[in-house]
Amino acid sequence: MPSEERKEESKVDEKKPGISMAGELRPVSSSLNEKKAGPTITTNSINNKHTLTLSHPTRHVGAPTMIDRTIVTLIDWGTSAEFESELSGWIKDHCEDFSGSLDLAEEQPLSLGTIFNDYCEWLDGKLGDFCDDENLDPDDVSKKMAECLSANKEEEFFPAFMAITEYDEFARQMHDIAVARMRMGKADDAVEIAAEEGGFNISGTWEADPDAYDPEGAEEALKMGACPWVFRKVLKRASKFVKDITIKQTDVDVEFAFTIHLFGTTVNRIEFGHPVTIKNLWKKDIQTTYTLESDRLCGVQTGHPGVPEGVLTDDSVWTLLEDNNKLVWTTTLSRADMDEDVVYRQVFLRKGAGGKGRRK
Repeated sequence: MPSEERKEESKVDEKKPGISMAGELRPVSSSLNEKKAGPTITTNSINNKHTLTLSHPTRHVGAPTMIDRTIVTLIDWGTSAEFESELSGWIKDHCEDFSGSLDLAEEQPLSLGTIFNDYCEWLDGKLGDFCDDENLDPDDVSKKMAECLSANKEEEFFPAFMAITEYDEFARQMHDIAVARMRMGKADDAVEIAAEEGGFNISGTWEADPDAYDPEGAEEALKMGACPWVFRKVLKRASKFVKDITIKQTDVDVEFAFTIHLFGTTVNRIEFGHPVTIKNLWKKDIQTTYTLESDRLCGVQTGHPGVPEGVLTDDSVWTLLEDNNKLVWTTTLSRADMDEDVVYRQVFLRKGAGGKGRRK
């Protein structure tokens, strides 16, 4: 952007500090079907603290796709365990009001808009602290972020805090997390039933074991499954791939609620023995068929976006170890156009088990 335009934009921003939408709740019904481009970041100054503001630009066709080192630093910070813990804590403390039905086509309650504005102010402060700690020029960060996000078709795969700076997405994430917390109680009930009835059952809330995370293996598996490169690069720096899973299993079906490192919660319900369309870990439609065996749960996935039909074989197996307190998810991927298979495992530990066996 020419310097004169940037100066003019700065004058406009000074009138309304904070993340775009802070201070007001926009009507959403007219924008539900609009195609959104990636966010642009602009800067403001509040009480001598630099803050970053996200809005949506027109994408530049043919722009470079390399991620600038400054943006890599921002991504590292935005996916760090410390920031994710702070972000998750803030969301959990404020998500209860979003637990009811969510209809973004209707006028939104003022109370929810207030929570969103509070989030915007909180995030503004964190981004300002990041620039101060890294001795970065907020104007430079803003320019490079805008260039990066408008140049990449996969802007949706950047860290979660960049995706929830518009009310619609914020409300969806808050609603999903609120529902997921209620879902945990139902999963605990399913654990009790499974303990009484016996048989193989993986119901419960499971937390990823960071000591067992294999980032290189995760990247290879994602690459074979045609996962966009931006998502792969971010996950390679993550301490874990899937953060936690809440599972409710019965004799006829299973419901998975995945909390993904970048995307919040994804819920899939699968009836055993019947093909069904589900969301993969980066929220694209695929087809799967699951079967329940005496000592494992098995799934076959097909129809991966970006992979020619019939080329990729994707098998999933879920098994239990250590008195049913360790859940192992093994994915084996084979492609007809590649020589070697990729086998990736992620390990989860039963929440609250404390190594003492299945909870009673």
